[in-house]
Order: sequence, then structure tokens, then C-alpha cells
Amino acid sequence: MSLLKKSELFNERLDRFNKALCCFGTPDRVPIFPAIEQWAPVYAGVSIIEAYQKDPRLLVNAFRKAYNDVYIDACYGTGNLIPLKMMNTFGEGIYTVNETTVQIKGSHGCTMQPEEYPELIADPEKFILNKVIPRKYSSLAKDDKTTITTWLKGTVGMVDWFLYDQITKELIERQLDTPVVQKGATFLPGDLMLDFLRDFVGVSQDIRRRPEQFHDACEALLPFTKKLADLSYFGSKTGGVVFMPLHLPTYLRPADFEKHYFPFMKATAEHIQGTGKRPMFFCENNWDPYIEIITDLPGNGTYCYFEHGDLKKNHEILRKAKICMGGGMSAEILKTGTREQCIDQAKWCLDNLAPGGGYMFAPDIVLLSKNDVNPENFSAVCKYIHENGVY
Repeated sequence: MSLLKKSELFNERLDRFNKALCCFGTPDRVPIFPAIEQWAPVYAGVSIIEAYQKDPRLLVNAFRKAYNDVYIDACYGTGNLIPLKMMNTFGEGIYTVNETTVQIKGSHGCTMQPEEYPELIADPEKFILNKVIPRKYSSLAKDDKTTITTWLKGTVGMVDWFLYDQITKELIERQLDTPVVQKGATFLPGDLMLDFLRDFVGVSQDIRRRPEQFHDACEALLPFTKKLADLSYFGSKTGGVVFMPLHLPTYLRPADFEKHYFPFMKATAEHIQGTGKRPMFFCENNWDPYIEIITDLPGNGTYCYFEHGDLKKNHEILRKAKICMGGGMSAEILKTGTREQCIDQAKWCLDNLAPGGGYMFAPDIVLLSKNDVNPENFSAVCKYIHENGVY
């Protein structure tokens, strides 16, 4: 982040966000913190491919349009999730990109066989570099000279992406007076196994047939995933959040979650907080069976964004643990409901989730396409929360 002084409005919004996140008393208002980074360009009629590669001002102006119409206190990031130039150089990846969206594929293929667990456990980085990456990207499995050339070209694309993203974030903060709070990202070991190595079927079988090896692999991967969090965190040594999408947990029995997943979730959160940053977990699906378990996460700076579940009960439990919660606003109601129905749901969020602090208002999904919500309804509920969510 630039050392140049930000505006009074920017600092007011950042203070509101940080007080809610860290559960240090209550902020002046309930922060409005929806995940709209891919929705904003589509809503503004801007091509995502052009916005993420051609000119940062295209993306900034898309956010300007969205923020003029919908009140927002803080921005997750730019939505520019992957270095497109690098991925185009390497070839097949785990994302699909078109003019309107960037989405992770539903299944990415198994790049590791079960008999290779000992090799992964012995040296995860060596195994991923020498075995997994060439299997995933055929362009990196050729002769040494060709592979080196491809790596160098990909690295240039990675640097271009990083600089482009940093410029975009700075412009958003300076021109739109809105904090961009996501400063890094990583995967937890179980999700790395699911998304990149064994796929859903493989992980499901491994937890039943070879649970010790799965657990040992997650333990071996933990230093690597911590390193990913640290390396992704450019531009500022402290502050902001490190984003982690949690894909595996709700497919696990609570006992398996507690044994094979949560220890690494907790260790990662402690590591991130220990380096002056804040862990942010996107908790997909229904987390009711796991709520009591995750109260053992470090408080005063951990953020969990929920899609579904008994959010009123969950907030009461997490607030005692000083863990901040986000979500609560039904995207389905925003999409199909009347303005009155939407305001009623927003009022429910204030009445049931906001008391005591530790809550940020947001739709219950990440908004990706223009049709995910009715923009007029979305604008109405954010205005209602901003005007009425006063502590």
C-alpha cells in the first residue's frame, strides 16, 4: 500500500472494517462487505478479459459504477484472481475465463496416485514441482531448454499480473475511497489435496482407506501452504486479510473434520495472525455441524464468511470466541424478491446478526454474474444497512 495519505472517508471505512473484524468493541456502523469483485465489471458492462489485462482504469471505472449505485465499505480485492498471461503460456489450468466470469472448474483431474503418498510426504515441494506440475501442464514436460523458456515467459506474465493488480488496488483506494483488504491468499492442506492433487473421488476414498497417509500428507503440506500465504502477501507487511476458500470441510463427517482438517486450519490461522495479518475463511455450504469446533480458532482477527446454516445461533457462538462472521443476506431474495422482502431480510440481519459486533453484512454467496441479484434490490438493502445499522 502506498505511504501517501488516504482520505478521511477511506480511513473511516477502514476503521469500521477493522473494529468489526477484530471484535474490538463495536464499530460506528455495521460494515457492508459483499464479495462483488467479479460482479462489478459485468454490472458495468466491461469485459473481464480486457479489464484484467488491457488497462487498470477499465476495472477501476467498473468499480466506480458499482460503488456509485451500491454502498460498500470495503472491497475484497480486484477479482483478478489468476495471472492470465502466465496461464496462457502454461496451457490447461483449473480456471475457465470468458468475457463475463472467471470460475474454478468443478473437477480438475487427479494428478497424483495413491501409491505416491510417501513421495509427497517426504518432500511436498519437490514432488509438486517435478511430478504434479509437468502432469498438469504439458508445456512444462518437454526438453529442458523448452521448459526453461516456458518458465521464464510465464514468470514475466506473473510479474505483469502482479504489477497490474497492485496499480488497480491503489487506484481503487485513492479514487474510490474504499479499502482493498485482501492482501494475500492460500489454500489449506486438505483443499490443496482436493483441488490440485487427488480430486474429490480420490480424497473421499483416501480418508476412508488410508486416513493416516492423508493426515500425514496434510501435515507435510502445511509449511508449503504457509509459505504460499507469505509469498502472496506483497505490498504491505501487516494489515488486511489472507483469503482461503474452504472446499472440502462440508463433505467430511465432523469427526474427520476435527481430526484431519481443523488442526491445519487452526495452525494456518495462528501463523497468519502471528505475522500481523488476518485469516479470512470462505466457508462454503452449511457449517452448522462444525461451529463448536471452529471456536478454537484464534479470536480478535479471524473472519468466517458463511453461505448457509443457522446463522443467528452461529453468530452467538462465534461472537463469544471473538470470531467475526459475514453473510446473512439471501442472494435468492435479492434476485427474485420484492424490495420490501429484501428490506425485511436485511432488517433480520441487523436484528439477529449485528448485536454485539463481530458481523459484516453481505449476500450469502460470492456474486459472479449480472443475474445473481437484482441491482435495485441490492442497492436498497445496502442503503438500508448503512442508514440503520448504527451501533
